[in-house]
Amino acid sequence: MILFPLLHGCIASGSYQAPAAKVSAQWNSSPDPTSNSVELTQFWQSFHEIALTQLIRTTLENNQSLVKALANIDAARANLTTQRANLYPALSGNGTVSRVKDASGQSNQNSIGLDASWEIDLWGKYRNQSDAAVARLQARTADMHSMQISLAAEMADYYTQYLACRSIQRVYTTELSSIQKTEKATALLVKAGFTAPMDHALIVANLENTRSNSINQNKQCEILIKSMTALASIDESELRQILAESSLKFPLQHGSFGISEVPADVMRNRPDIAALESEVFATYAEIKSAEADRYPNLSLSGVINAASSGGASLNTWSIGASLLQPIFDAGKRKATVESNIAKYNAAVADYQSGVINAAAEIEKQLVTIQALKNQEKSAQSSYVQYQKYFNALEISQKAGSANLLDLEAARRSALNAQISVVNIQQQHTQSWISLYKALGGTFTPKTSVHIVQNGEIQ
Repeated sequence: MILFPLLHGCIASGSYQAPAAKVSAQWNSSPDPTSNSVELTQFWQSFHEIALTQLIRTTLENNQSLVKALANIDAARANLTTQRANLYPALSGNGTVSRVKDASGQSNQNSIGLDASWEIDLWGKYRNQSDAAVARLQARTADMHSMQISLAAEMADYYTQYLACRSIQRVYTTELSSIQKTEKATALLVKAGFTAPMDHALIVANLENTRSNSINQNKQCEILIKSMTALASIDESELRQILAESSLKFPLQHGSFGISEVPADVMRNRPDIAALESEVFATYAEIKSAEADRYPNLSLSGVINAASSGGASLNTWSIGASLLQPIFDAGKRKATVESNIAKYNAAVADYQSGVINAAAEIEKQLVTIQALKNQEKSAQSSYVQYQKYFNALEISQKAGSANLLDLEAARRSALNAQISVVNIQQQHTQSWISLYKALGGTFTPKTSVHIVQNGEIQ
């Protein structure tokens, strides 16, 4: 492999270079500036939704995925302690007590001693293992931040869907009330013989179709409540109480944010990318550790013993060094190095793929936000015109100059146009939430894995 000699050169020189990833020098798209611009860190506050804030806070407190992420951090921290322990001497104590009977009689025999050993880390075997453990602790911490951002965004997305769902349901409720009035008036006209029964049948069919859609819409809203309940890990009654504090106004009013940083800088603020880079460094450190294991091992040892038997005492001590040079292991150590190089190559590929996908995700959201903004204007205009047409046709129908079939067709067009506006508004807010997540939320890496040295974060 091409990387093999390069990696050996890096190991020999003790240097580490972060993997390169191809990203554009600048963004190809950007949302238009608005009067309601906010900092990324203030995005959730810009909604001014107490219910949403409480739901996000509850989710971050209760969700089991975060509990698992914290457990992974604890495991990584414990592993770091284990790896660091290899850098220090080991000391153990021993003691024995026995009673012995021989030709001279019976006597007590006692001994106590200390054994010390220390493998000198001449070539950095344990130091690099410790560095790898630090990097993986950083990765698990970044994973937790990534999980927090994802959970907050997911709850906000559910909340947006729920408010849009209830907004559409209110549209159906209003429409049902209007159609019911038309149905009653038409029934009287049929009874009086002023209109044909088929007109009444058309109204009833439209009424039942709208009622069916309203029932289905309510079902969708209830399903969203179940989803939010599971995500927040609370009782449904508690979630409904939180939602009861919401005004249920839609569309949601929230701030927007621009992207002033170039793509390469934005990537550094994503916790998932930080985790991938930490894994690259960890596998690199493991290569260095495996290389060091191929060289001689120098160990120091010492023993102190104090013994007594039948009133006589004997104190002894010893200190020494040993050198172990691997001669033949059937290629085991070399294979370990090559295995770690393969893991490094895989980690680099994951990192580069992650950066490319992250940049594409941001670009997609930027395009979507701009398109939905323009689409909403057209949809609003379409709804206004359809509603005007329906209102005019309704007046004409009551005056007898328009038929009921045309009126009901105009009613359906206005209804669909109104629902389309709500759907676009929902997608617009969802896209801003997705962009917040794609930019890494409020995560800021405090330390680069580039400066992990000797098992310590410098």
